[in-house]
Amino acid sequence: MYIQPKSLLSRLLEFAWTILWISLLLRLAVYLLADAWIWIVVIVTVAIAIRIAFWWRRLHRELW
Repeated sequence: MYIQPKSLLSRLLEFAWTILWISLLLRLAVYLLADAWIWIVVIVTVAIAIRIAFWWRRLHRELW
């Protein structure tokens, strides 16, 4: 079965739509990240504090 190749204009239009969608998704991701960065920092800080607490507890048990 013969498939007719796409024209240059059709390929350029498809490429432009793809770039537009990617830029919109990146903009949305940056916007959501800007709103949620405080929560991300808090969650990471709590996780690090818990990890240090468990490490300190294990170290304390090994010393005794």
